[in-house]
Amino acid sequence: MSSWRSRWTARALLGATLALATGTSALAQTGAYPNRPIRLVVGYAAGGSTDILARALSERLSKSLDQPVVVDNQPGSAGLLGVEAVARAAPDGYTIGLGTATNLAIRPAIHASLPYDPRKDLKPISLIASVPNVMLVTSGLPVKSVADLVEYAKAKPGVIVFASTGTGNSSHLTAELFRMLTGIEAGLTPYRGSAAAIGDLMNGQVQVVFDNMRAAIPYVRSNNVRALAVTGSARSPWIPELPTMAEAGVAGCELTAWYGVFGPTGLPQVLVARLYEDIFRAMGAPEVKALLIQLGAEAVITTPSEFAQRIDLEMKKWGKVARAAGITLN
Repeated sequence: MSSWRSRWTARALLGATLALATGTSALAQTGAYPNRPIRLVVGYAAGGSTDILARALSERLSKSLDQPVVVDNQPGSAGLLGVEAVARAAPDGYTIGLGTATNLAIRPAIHASLPYDPRKDLKPISLIASVPNVMLVTSGLPVKSVADLVEYAKAKPGVIVFASTGTGNSSHLTAELFRMLTGIEAGLTPYRGSAAAIGDLMNGQVQVVFDNMRAAIPYVRSNNVRALAVTGSARSPWIPELPTMAEAGVAGCELTAWYGVFGPTGLPQVLVARLYEDIFRAMGAPEVKALLIQLGAEAVITTPSEFAQRIDLEMKKWGKVARAAGITLN
């Protein structure tokens, strides 16, 4: 089990409890917290996976904090506007955000210019869930494994075309990383969203796509496409028969789409500890666990410092991949 997967361990809860105990005097200085509603900013529209998870989390936090935690959707620029809103907010604990790998690590690593730097302008509180991507191929492609696909692509350079569900997102970066690690010659066509990409995958216009678990499962179960592997560090409980990319022979081709809670930089440590403890408990609630199953996600609770390290490492990793692939976004 990696350090990112401290799933409700006694160690993590003890750390939060000790942080709260040592910060009692600081909390007294800030007044009773919270004493008014808290805003949970989501950089995506209502109805999507991030919004659904945010609403489940906000409901549990409202009960434990004894104040309303109100979801504030601020969609735009692949979630970047929502993160910027939190970065510019007062560090008083009344504005926090639910971000993703895309707007907290991937996009900041490849954008030429952003109005915020996650490492300087944000205070990570906890990673809460992760979703691996799944490698899908069109059913007409004569391959049964990742090794078959690599062999086929090398025998027919340029014939294989990858689709991505967007530009500069996890689907895109996974495809670029796979091409680099295997050395295959293959095209890449970006789409606006999962439905369009998988639609063309099913009719054979493109041959391969990396998509998230929630989007992929219905198509895999209906045999409209063929799944070859998952991009997480471990097999997924939702499709346990699928190997990881490492098991399939492409070590290093690992990417999970994740969700995490953060605040603006300057957020007092005692408030970080208080929010962390309540988030920790919220993610263990039966209804939240049931929701994660629906989203194809796993609960992954980390300490604030582990979450900060995760953001930093992934910004470095995906910045390197983007530079090698010539990807820049403005």
